Amino acid sequence: MSLDLDTLKWKQEIFWELQEISKKNNKILKPGDFFNWMCDNYNIALTVGLRRFDDQDLRSRSLWVMLYEILKNPGVINRNTHLKLYNKDQKNLGNATFDTLVGSSKERLSQKKVRSDLKALEDAAERIRRLVNKRIAHFTKPGGIKKIPTYVELDNLLDVIIKILGRYNLLLTATNISAGAEKLPNTWTKVLQKPWLDPESEIL
Repeated sequence: MSLDLDTLKWKQEIFWELQEISKKNNKILKPGDFFNWMCDNYNIALTVGLRRFDDQDLRSRSLWVMLYEILKNPGVINRNTHLKLYNKDQKNLGNATFDTLVGSSKERLSQKKVRSDLKALEDAAERIRRLVNKRIAHFTKPGGIKKIPTYVELDNLLDVIIKILGRYNLLLTATNISAGAEKLPNTWTKVLQKPWLDPESEIL
């Protein structure tokens, strides 16, 4: 799941950097066909990608299913199990990590906390889930979607997923998902510094 998350973050970074580039050079926005196409494809790619984390089909591999399984198995995330992920010289680190994520006086992650994380994911994903189910993956009758999710809502859902997945990944594997994340090369904009069409191209 962390690799999928990295891919979504790259898409998000490119999209918003392109917005900043276009603000500084309005001439590239006309005609708007290309940018409309770009925005449509970004919307589809991000909403479908985010929707996978909220997939509630128990046969699927998603963040929602993982939280549901943890909820169905009380105590599966506990201090003793977490400490086994560390060698003998790292026990203090393991205890400190568990204290931070679960509570200094807690021996296991509470069901209340898992339910809270599950609800936070469901609430943030609700309108995106409806959009994918009724507009992108399937057709629905006119008026089936009264309000399209905003870019702010997409960004918020991605932030919620990163926060929740990061916490459980650390508890279950003692690995910080951001530590091994492959960063988007800051040189990607070089492709925009050269003309895309050869003056002699038949496409012109």
